[in-house]
Parts: sequence; structure tokens; C-alpha cells
Amino acid sequence: MNAEALYIAYGTDALQLTLNLLQAADIASELDSRMHVFLKPNLVMAREASSGITTHPQLAEGVIRYLLDTGVRRITIAESSWTGGDTRRAFQVCGYDRLEEEYGRYGLRLLDLKTDSAQAVEVRGGRYKVFRSIKEADYLINLPVLK
Repeated sequence: MNAEALYIAYGTDALQLTLNLLQAADIASELDSRMHVFLKPNLVMAREASSGITTHPQLAEGVIRYLLDTGVRRITIAESSWTGGDTRRAFQVCGYDRLEEEYGRYGLRLLDLKTDSAQAVEVRGGRYKVFRSIKEADYLINLPVLK
């Protein structure tokens, strides 16, 4: 994958567009079937994707299907909703619990990072707290909502 490349797709089928973009970017060339891949959507609160503030579950599903097609079987969707928010409820309202039901038998799981511990790490002279699980991931795919 070329880290400086920009891939753009237009359409309304988020799942298919995601698959097309991942294939064009050749993410598979960076993956190994033994890797534990984390997906990090934005589920700041329990609102459906149509609200514009949460990552559409079809985007995540496209990534999941792509990863499964490349042989990756350890996939975790990790999120911590905003302070005072309920991440498990956000998973449910946003449709991510359905993804776990459908793809759990292939190795997908949901992780509420509020239940995880954090570890301090040094990066470029700064000290930051990073969730233990995220630090231990082999590969992280961010699934943001553009604002």
C-alpha cells in the first residue's frame, strides 16, 4: 500500500465501496492471517449512522469481509464512547452487535475499551496513555466519521 495515495469512491453502497477501496489500496499485502486486527469506529454515542456522528456499520462490515477474505480471523471492533456514554448501547443502536452476531463465528468480537486498562507510552518525546488492547494489536484500521 502506498501511504501517500488517496483513494476516492462515490456511490451509496457503503459495503461495496469499502471493499473496492480496500482492494484498490491492496491492504492485503500488509496483512498476515495470524495478525490480530483492530477496527476503531467512531461510536461516540448511541445514535444511528444516519445522524452523521457515528461510523456506518456497512463500512465496518466491508472491512470485516475484506479481512476474512484475506484469511484474517482475529478481528476486534474496539470503541469507548464519550464520558457518560454507554459503549455497549452504542454497539447495539449503531448496528455493531448485529455484526458480532453474524461474524462472531469467524473470530469477530466487540470490545468496550472502558473495560480495558491503559498503559503509558512514549512517542516522539511525549508521554501518552494508550489502551492495553490497542497497543497489543498487530494492525489498526481507523474508521472515522469525517466532520
